[in-house]
Amino acid sequence: MTVLLAILKVIGIILLVLLGLLVCVCAALLFIPVRYSAQFVADGSVSFGFTASWCLRIVKLQKRMSEQDIHLSLFGWKIGKNKKRNKRKKEKNTEQGRPGSPDVSEEPAEASEDSGARADQNEDQKYEEQMKTGKTAKSGKKSFFKKKSFSFDGISSIITFIRDGDNKKGMQKIKKELLFLFRYLKPSYVRGHLYFGTGDPCTTGWALGLISLLPAAYTEGIDIVPDFLQKKLDAEIYAKGKVHFFYFLRMLVRGYMDADIKTLISKVLNFE
Repeated sequence: MTVLLAILKVIGIILLVLLGLLVCVCAALLFIPVRYSAQFVADGSVSFGFTASWCLRIVKLQKRMSEQDIHLSLFGWKIGKNKKRNKRKKEKNTEQGRPGSPDVSEEPAEASEDSGARADQNEDQKYEEQMKTGKTAKSGKKSFFKKKSFSFDGISSIITFIRDGDNKKGMQKIKKELLFLFRYLKPSYVRGHLYFGTGDPCTTGWALGLISLLPAAYTEGIDIVPDFLQKKLDAEIYAKGKVHFFYFLRMLVRGYMDADIKTLISKVLNFE
């Protein structure tokens, strides 16, 4: 009996430890922020890089300025690096050819001509069969676009759906949530400059007017200087900030508990 109680005690302690670890992991995921930084440089050539890390860079997602690949690292070890190396080695081996392998170019010309003639005959037969049945590739494309074609009736129904009085409350609440989300995702630190010119004073003025509509153009630390005389693009922008998963969870729960948003989403899913 004492042995059984001791075993149950050990099992209970292990379960409590596992439950405590699970609670700690969930709390860390919700409350430890994800820090991000992004850099954009345009001086003759355009390059972009970013870094997103969590919990003292235990998990890190990075794209360097001089590279096109995105690297994921866990505890400092890059994940998927060996697989990419093996793929590159295989590609190099296929391009260079292994030693002792037969060369494809050494095949007799007669065999290549016979294979080409057979391929042409097979293509002709397939085309004739398609013409007989009336199922060509073009007809298939036309039927697909007929099914998925857009019409003015569909656009007008979407407009009436948006202007409907029953949907206005849900639309306004979703709009507010998106505005709050945009403000929350906005970086806390932005520095850089943008010197641009299209070569035409008229188009440069239009571009400056469009840029002035963006709230990021009025951020402290960014210099925007148009050049109305020559064609030019010189930009260097650096931004960083942080986000919490708890905010997204709270936003989803708030939207799920709201009756107007739920009815609007159900109407959108059933909309035809």
